[in-house]
Amino acid sequence: MIDLTFHPAGMEMTGDVLECGDKISVVAVETPVMALVDILRTKLHALNEHALDYSSLLGIARALRVQIDWQQLRDCVDGFPYATAFFTLAEELGIAPRRGRAEPPQPSRVRVVTSVAS
Repeated sequence: MIDLTFHPAGMEMTGDVLECGDKISVVAVETPVMALVDILRTKLHALNEHALDYSSLLGIARALRVQIDWQQLRDCVDGFPYATAFFTLAEELGIAPRRGRAEPPQPSRVRVVTSVAS
């Protein structure tokens, strides 16, 4: 599936935006694609009180959580109330790290070794 974006919410499409992204081959044509943070940023800015569906955003975030620069995304949407709600959901679901942490919390693995004296 290809999503052609001409005027994304929350940002202006410039050469710099495309430079930050990657180029992939689509039907043997080198095609510029937006960076993951920019895609999430535009999806967050497209939310409003009449279109408030976090399911696709959470799906992307869950599938690509280790590839997302969470701090950069937070900085891009800072102060936007629907983004704040998204981060709360993502943190509570264990998808995104809590503010100030580098990675989502991992379950601790404790190994107990005992020796038996004979």
